[in-house]
Amino acid sequence: MTAFSQNPATSNGERVSPPYSTHTMLEPDTEAAALALLAMLSTGDAAQLGCAPYRPTAGNWLYGGPAITDLNAILGWKLHIWADSMADWLQVAQVALPLLNQLGLPHKTIACADMLAAMDHSVQEGKAFTVYTTSVAELKTGLHALDMALMAAGCKHPDRVHITGDKAIGHSGRLFYRYDRDAQGAYRLNDGQYKPHDLADPFAYWAVESQLAQLPVGYMMILGRQYTGAGLWSSRISRCHARVERQEAGLLVSDAGSANGVWVAGQHIDTPVLLAPGQTFSLASGDGSATLMVLAAP
Repeated sequence: MTAFSQNPATSNGERVSPPYSTHTMLEPDTEAAALALLAMLSTGDAAQLGCAPYRPTAGNWLYGGPAITDLNAILGWKLHIWADSMADWLQVAQVALPLLNQLGLPHKTIACADMLAAMDHSVQEGKAFTVYTTSVAELKTGLHALDMALMAAGCKHPDRVHITGDKAIGHSGRLFYRYDRDAQGAYRLNDGQYKPHDLADPFAYWAVESQLAQLPVGYMMILGRQYTGAGLWSSRISRCHARVERQEAGLLVSDAGSANGVWVAGQHIDTPVLLAPGQTFSLASGDGSATLMVLAAP
């Protein structure tokens, strides 16, 4: 038997203690082992994964984590984790299920191998795991933790996959999200769009105003995937993307050698720009509808 020992790195390369315990996992990664783990989830043996037995429901799903007693308390946004075979499911389950239980997030996974096969080549393809949250903060924390854990465990998907009606996010190639409610709060059928047009995307902006407000005069902050733990999931963000320096007159922003640029007022900048009070800037996109990051100058 092999123990869970994932210890994901922070975005600045330092190692950190995982936010979940060490539990037993099955090997080798074969379909037989996957079926054994699947059968174990709904029994007392689920304790080996650090969780209570999963709850089978109609529709061939197994529910884990806190029971959902009030649908209105669940955020309309939900996450999907991709797996397209039982061997693939096993690889992901051994990482995701203990973590989701440690984080206390309601979630579900397939209850049988036939269900995964039935999803193939349909709008359900790849949706082997669904994660529910109660707030945007919880959504972002869960996504960031899952992405780090999957990457640290070597579970990055080798191909570019797509879930119909979902939007991809993260670096593992396995995480997707969508909004499943309509304007009246009812379940929204999959129309191929990941959200209603008039709904803001919680991942469109990454605000660090509080960090910038604490930046002393004469100090600078590097923004990018390599230098921040706040979660920059887009591959369009360079590891060292932008530099922000606190000066007496305000915040001076400049490109730190990024691949996709820094934008102020919709214009790509080639030289440092002193932001006016309340002015914003973006990383990797000058189009406000696709802005990956916006900061407000104090």
